[in-house]
This record gives sequence, structure tokens and C-alpha cells, in this order.
Amino acid sequence: SKPTPRVEEVHKPVPVDIKPMGPWTEVTTFGLDLGGYDKPVVSVDLRLKGIEALPSESVTCDFTESSLDLKVVGLDGVNYRFLKTNLDKDIVPAESSVKVKKNHVIISLQKVKGQ
Repeated sequence: SKPTPRVEEVHKPVPVDIKPMGPWTEVTTFGLDLGGYDKPVVSVDLRLKGIEALPSESVTCDFTESSLDLKVVGLDGVNYRFLKTNLDKDIVPAESSVKVKKNHVIISLQKVKGQ
């Protein structure tokens, strides 16, 4: 049986090991499918070998109306980031998405109608 801890030990703050995210390795090569004037979606295709093996929470993307910030944490020990600001066209963050496929991440950007 474990000894009962003394009261003053119980209230000590516990150090929490929080791993900082980063440093980030920028993803600089990507494919872009603008979809043409009449298409409402722009697709960005990033090649990242083995990305499909990561848990889904390791691949996140934050969208705003004029930017996207894709983060891939812990792919072969490297954290990747694909940040694009001042996008050519405004996008709809709630309708934009990320799909992970074998060796690829596909980012779909929903353009604001009429742009």
C-alpha cells in the first residue's frame, strides 16, 4: 500500500510537460487548382510522404476570410506548416476543408460567391 501523502505535498503545483509546437518547417512546394472562373472551390495539394499514418488531430488548418494556416505535427519527427495570407480571393472559412490522402493533403478553399 502507498503511504498517505502529507497535506503540504498535495497542494504543490504539478509541473506539466507541455511540448511547444515548432519549430515549423515551411511547406514550399504545392499544387494549385484554381478551378476556373465559374468554379467555387480552389484546391491546394501538398505532398507530404506518409501523412496518412498520422492521427487526424495532428493535421489542422485554421481558415480566415483571407488566409489559411495548415499545421502538421510530428510527421517523421518534423512539424510542417503551410501558411498563406492575403489570398487572391476571399474564402468562406466554415465551408473550407482539409482532406488527408496517401502522401497528400488536399485543402479545399470555398470562394466567396461573386468574386
